[in-house]
Amino acid sequence: MMSKPAIDSPLFRRDVLKRIVKDTLDAPSFPHEQLDEILSAEHDPNAPIPPLDARHRLAVEEASKVLAMYRSTDSTDSSDHDILYTLRLQYTQAGCSILLCDLAGAQRTLELLARELRPRPQSSLSSTVDAMQLDMDVLGTLQWLSKAQNQTANAERYSKWRAGVRAMLPT
Repeated sequence: MMSKPAIDSPLFRRDVLKRIVKDTLDAPSFPHEQLDEILSAEHDPNAPIPPLDARHRLAVEEASKVLAMYRSTDSTDSSDHDILYTLRLQYTQAGCSILLCDLAGAQRTLELLARELRPRPQSSLSSTVDAMQLDMDVLGTLQWLSKAQNQTANAERYSKWRAGVRAMLPT
């Protein structure tokens, strides 16, 4: 008799991982202030990445792993609300990468996220105000991250893209 693959374990069920993600991000040792600072679109690209003490670093590393596991689970039956929640978690994971000084990894995650959020005529999700606001946040973070890495052309591209999304937001 063959054993089941680990991925079929109840531990990897999406609802179980969602609770683990929530517990991990709600842990007292998770550095919410530093994450909020780093994900601010107005973050100064010349400012240093906020330092983490050992306790906070461990919490961010754990959160990053749990977020990656959650994102790897099947979400084919998800509603727009669930998809947006998953995209927000992906944004949080990018912030964790920045806090861990993995700027290239954060940029890859943010670029994938920006593509996913790009407005499309056939997508009901990309036209929601919440999705557009998340797109604005992602593009703002990509803009300052590109500036911080002296990628001026990318920073300008994200700035223009962000202005286009801002113009589509209802007033």
